[in-house]
Amino acid sequence: MRDKFINQIKSLQEQLEGEREKLNQRISSERTRLVEERERLTGEGERLVATARQQARRVRGESQEKFWTAETSALGQALDLLARTDELPETVQKATEPLEGLVRQRLEDITASPVEDYAVLNAKDAVKSLRELGWLDLVKLRRIESEGKSRKTVLSAIETGLQRQLVATAA
Repeated sequence: MRDKFINQIKSLQEQLEGEREKLNQRISSERTRLVEERERLTGEGERLVATARQQARRVRGESQEKFWTAETSALGQALDLLARTDELPETVQKATEPLEGLVRQRLEDITASPVEDYAVLNAKDAVKSLRELGWLDLVKLRRIESEGKSRKTVLSAIETGLQRQLVATAA
């Protein structure tokens, strides 16, 4: 009887060892799955953050561009109105002359090229000059280039620079 009891205990121990091994395998498998899931979620989170940063950069750049465009348009309209003062009395004309100078100067200041001597640069040098410019400066040069020489390589480099800023921010 005692041998039978010992054999039953050994059998139960073997069963327990087998069950423990199965549990350890399941735990190991589940741990691996959880680690993989954590890595997947971390990667997805990083991609979402990068996308959000890129979108924020785009919105900020587009906002600067819209404000700048509105300001240049308003100043241009102000100059147009001031140019029509010749129909007004002479005293009003004299009063608007300093204002016209201020408006013209402001318009020149905000539309000036951010690159020194840009107008005389060849396409290769113009493209090189774009590398370190911010969003708004690239927008200014896009307008200057499209209203001036309209070189396809330079305009393409400007668009690439705008895109590069978005990607650099997201990284």
